[in-house]
Amino acid sequence: MRFLILATVFSFFQFATVVLVQAAPQEHHVHQRMGSHGMVLFTDGQDLYASHLPLYRAPHDYQIVYEVTSSLKAEIVTFLIEKESATLNDGRAKLTLLPMPFDLNRLVEGEAFAINATVFKGHFEREGEVWKENTEFHFVKQVYKRQVALSVASTKKDFPSRAKAESNWERFALSGSDKALYIYRIQNRPSFDAIVLGEKCPELPRLPSIASRTPSVKQLRSAFEQCYESRTIYFETADFAL
Repeated sequence: MRFLILATVFSFFQFATVVLVQAAPQEHHVHQRMGSHGMVLFTDGQDLYASHLPLYRAPHDYQIVYEVTSSLKAEIVTFLIEKESATLNDGRAKLTLLPMPFDLNRLVEGEAFAINATVFKGHFEREGEVWKENTEFHFVKQVYKRQVALSVASTKKDFPSRAKAESNWERFALSGSDKALYIYRIQNRPSFDAIVLGEKCPELPRLPSIASRTPSVKQLRSAFEQCYESRTIYFETADFAL
């Protein structure tokens, strides 16, 4: 009888251990990217987009671009167009978005959802000015995602339109126009984050390469001089410096 009780207790602990081991990784995966995830807002003149401001470390270790919308969309798009026309294509963030804390894995996995956020004129971490508070934004559709790490690893499915190895740019055609988004794949330090809106540009492998790993905005613009028209939407080096 004593042997039977001991065997039963041992079997129970074996079962409990298996359940805990199996459940723990899933729990970790679900919550590992909770935090405050700042984004830069930009427009192609019609639609509104949010680009996550990535870092090399979790929970911010993803380049993600989403199409977003809001009841303030028309006002925001008009502001961005006017501001970008007045700032000579300098690549600085015109508007940044700071949603309430959430799990970035929701965007990584392509989820559509709504969340309240604050809109800042300028960069919210660099003396940006609060413009709109407690505004609901809808994350409509994932445009791009790529994990960023000091040892960069990628999977083919994360690069639906990956160009040849000669280029570190991703191109995403915008429906209904000759314009496309060009997103730079952040490399190991030193590197940079950049988004360019280009119209009638050469094919990606034929775009001039950028010699410097930390170029100036002028060098960045020169890589797109062969386009009919181009605009540097966002350009950041400080977060990816040595």
